[in-house]
Amino acid sequence: MISGCSQQIICNKPYILVGTECCLDNNNDSICDEDEVMPTNNIKEEKSNEQAIVEDTSEIQTPIVSSSDELIQSNELPTRNFTIEELQDFINELENRINLFTPEDDENIPYVIEAKNKGQSLVRTNKETKYWVIHIINDSNKQLEDANDFYNFVKSPDWQAWRYYINETTWKWLYKPLEEDELKELLPKYKYIDYINSMNSDWVDYDVEENPVTTSQGNILKFDMGAMIFDQFGYWQGNWENQKLIYKIPCTKDVVVYLRPRWGIGLGNTGHWNQKKETAVKNWEEDVRLTEPKILNYSNEIMRFCGIKKNMFEEVDFDSYEYHSTLVNNWKVYFRVLFNYSFDVDFSIKEGSYPKTYLLKDINLTFVSYDKNDFLKNCYLSVEILINDSGKVKDYLDQSIKGGRIKVEEKVTKFLEKDSSESFGENATIIFKPYLGWEDVGENYKYYIGSPIVKKVDYTQIQ
Repeated sequence: MISGCSQQIICNKPYILVGTECCLDNNNDSICDEDEVMPTNNIKEEKSNEQAIVEDTSEIQTPIVSSSDELIQSNELPTRNFTIEELQDFINELENRINLFTPEDDENIPYVIEAKNKGQSLVRTNKETKYWVIHIINDSNKQLEDANDFYNFVKSPDWQAWRYYINETTWKWLYKPLEEDELKELLPKYKYIDYINSMNSDWVDYDVEENPVTTSQGNILKFDMGAMIFDQFGYWQGNWENQKLIYKIPCTKDVVVYLRPRWGIGLGNTGHWNQKKETAVKNWEEDVRLTEPKILNYSNEIMRFCGIKKNMFEEVDFDSYEYHSTLVNNWKVYFRVLFNYSFDVDFSIKEGSYPKTYLLKDINLTFVSYDKNDFLKNCYLSVEILINDSGKVKDYLDQSIKGGRIKVEEKVTKFLEKDSSESFGENATIIFKPYLGWEDVGENYKYYIGSPIVKKVDYTQIQ
């Protein structure tokens, strides 16, 4: 714009007048934008820093991680960063119940002693049912490093902590009956049906199943052990002990949590009266199915508390396990491996009142115990006559060997004179069976020990 005889230049924003020209000034600092350049020394400094960073980065060796390395890292169990008391408080909040956790120090439980000797300890709720058990591995050299270690620590049949949940004294009196071929090896002419029928106590079906359970947080193991009693017709009569349903939950390198669900009328004591085994088992499985959602929720929350990663068990093969056996609560089973002792017997015969009939006359026996426990006491001898032609067995003698405990390596000798009207004919075999018991004990309460001594009658040695 020119005014009068003089020329006046006016610049409109965002332009400013510099000399006789207009230039752009967007930031309104009265300096032309094109003139706003960084000082040369600053540029050099920044380039210098940039170069240093590049050089430092080039010196870092980036590791090449293989798939196996990734697996080891993802499988690693967390190191515990909480106290056992804090875990107990978390479980109480989770269950919305005040559980009293107590360190297990009952030395009458064999498994407790074994765990202690291995540098392990147990903390549990409720002495009898043990709804919650925290298994602690105190020995730092034996702690679990990864998910595979956890699985190997708790999988069956290696996992022996099931014994912590049972009365081992009671369970010791359940035994497998001899198989038919085993009985034939011991007593070739003894009829197997007579042996089976002699066990007039109830039969116990012992069943163990273990299966992995996949949860949103990782895998856990479900251990299910039952010992249902059935009569000779296969109808449920009760449980030897109530069912043992135990969930094994991973936590940290030194902690595993066991959860045993609560039952309204006592875990596993649900009745199955007048039902066959198949129906009783289905009833139990339905009870478990209805309870499991809550258990899985507890398991997930505990694993989150412990720091278990979701992908930790992806590459671990959790196998299912089963064991089934028929046991009997009866003392006619020969306890061939339970005791350490030696036993020998000899006898003589005499003629009976009728031709070709015979009687036992003298029985000489020697019994020595090498067992350091006190099981061998009040020892008796049972004698049976096996008539080989018919396969029938007759009870012949039942007499005390020694009352009270038999000390280690104490030699007990006995001379029994038997003069009975119970005669036997030719081709007979004598069966000698020592047992534990007491005077006039009933047949169901005789604890037979060892294999029977079986001797054919030598009819040339008639006295």
